[in-house]
Amino acid sequence: DCVDVNSNNSTLRGIVEDNPNASTPTEEYFNRNMLKISTGIDDIGSVRWELAGCLLLAWLIVFSVLIKGVKSLGKAVWFTALFPYLILSILLCFGLSLDGAMDGIRYYITPNLSRLWDIQVWADAAMQIFFSLGPCWGSLIHPRTLTTIQQQHIASML
Repeated sequence: DCVDVNSNNSTLRGIVEDNPNASTPTEEYFNRNMLKISTGIDDIGSVRWELAGCLLLAWLIVFSVLIKGVKSLGKAVWFTALFPYLILSILLCFGLSLDGAMDGIRYYITPNLSRLWDIQVWADAAMQIFFSLGPCWGSLIHPRTLTTIQQQHIASML
C-alpha cells in the first residue's frame, strides 16, 4: 500500500506505523520502478541494463583518469570539484522557480530536534558516510603508490 506519510493526517501515520507493508511514494517509486526489486531471494529478476551501463561508465571514467597517472589527476580533480557546483546551481535556480519553493525551503531549514533521539537517523547517517567514502578509497591510495621509495621517506620525515 502506498501512503503519503508527509500529510498531517494522524490516521495515515497510524496506518503506516501499524502496517509493515506500507511505504512512502518515494520508496515505492525507487524500489518498484527504478530498482525493480524482486519478491524474494528465490526470484532474482533481470539485469537492469541502464543501471549496469551507468556503473560501467563510472568505473571506466575512474580507470581512464587513474591509468594516466598523477599528471591527469589534477585535471580530473578540477572537473570533479567544480562540476557538482555547476549542476547544483542549475538545480537551485530551477527549484526556486517552482510553485511552493518557499514552503520547501522553510521545511528544509526548520529543524526537527526530536528526530535526533531516533537511532535510525544516526544509522542512516553512518551508512551514508560509508557508501560515500567507499568508492574513493582506491583513488586515494593509488597516487601514493606512484611515488618512489625516496619520496616516501622524505615525506615521512617532514
